[in-house]
This record gives sequence, C-alpha cells and structure tokens, in this order.
Amino acid sequence: MDETALFFKSMIQKSKEARGGKIPKERLTISFCVRVAGEKEKPLVIWRCQRPRCFKGKDLNRLDVSWYENKKAWMTSSIFEEWLVNFDKKMRNQARKVLLVLDNATCHAHGAQLKNVKLLILPPNTTSKLQPLDHGVIKCFKMEYRQCALRHVIARVDGCESASEFSKKISLGDALDWIKISWQK
Repeated sequence: MDETALFFKSMIQKSKEARGGKIPKERLTISFCVRVAGEKEKPLVIWRCQRPRCFKGKDLNRLDVSWYENKKAWMTSSIFEEWLVNFDKKMRNQARKVLLVLDNATCHAHGAQLKNVKLLILPPNTTSKLQPLDHGVIKCFKMEYRQCALRHVIARVDGCESASEFSKKISLGDALDWIKISWQK
C-alpha cells in the first residue's frame, strides 16, 4: 500500500514544465493497494469534504473508490486504521492471510488488532528502493490519468478557450471517473 498526491486539474506533471500560466493546485490523496498476484483494491481517495456537490444523490458506498475526508486531503492514522480494519475483515471473509508492505509514515501508526493482515513497515529512507508501488505502478497510473484528462480537454476545447482555462473546469466527478479508468488499465 502506498499513497500519492494527485493534482487532478493539472495537465502537467512537474511545475518546471509550466509556461505562461498558473498550475491548478487542487490536490487529493490516493492510496493504492495491490497484491503480488496483481489483484487491486479500490483506490482510497481522500478529499477535503465528505460530500462534494458532485455526489448529490449518490450513495458513497457505491463509488468506484473508497472515499474519505480530511480538511487537508491527507492520509491520517484514523483514516488508515479504518481502511486497514475493513481490509482485514475482507481478507478474513475470503479466508486469506496477507502481508501488507508500508512505508514508515506516521499516518500508518494504528492500534488495530488484525487477524488476517500482517504489516511489514519499511525502514526509513528505503521506500523508493523497496516499496513495490514506487517501482512504476503509481507513475503508470498518473500517466494514464493525464491521458484521460488530456483527451477530455482536447475533445471539448474550442477556439475561444485555452486548454489551461478549460482544465480549470475539470470537476471532482471527472477526476473520479478518470481514476477508475486509469486504475483498471
């Protein structure tokens, strides 16, 4: 399991690529969990509020992501523990025992009594070398996400509006659709 920030309205990946405009800074946090056999859990998405306008009339339990709220859209130990307990229940219901590899971020501290999930906390300063998700999975996801976003902008931009202006209109709902598509690839 590993977390990453996603600046979901930005069409570029690095600030040094920006020329002649401001980079949209709206960020959400996504946490991914993949098993060795390639099975993927729903992405855990953290946003600044529990019920954004784009969710009006939607059942949060039916989203294609596990939805959590934090004022700064960051992973916290309480969010992590809630997800971890649910993941442990799921593994118990499937009669599976799993090893979950985590970095040593303070948000991964918990007091949960786990029955089917064992945690392997990586030593400090080793995540980039040892964390499986840091070896291309997150990078590939972000590239797929950017392609979805760019296809959306290209399909809708007209001569009156620049792509950077149009990208400001990307909604959280759009982002969740692209997260689903990108994670499935």
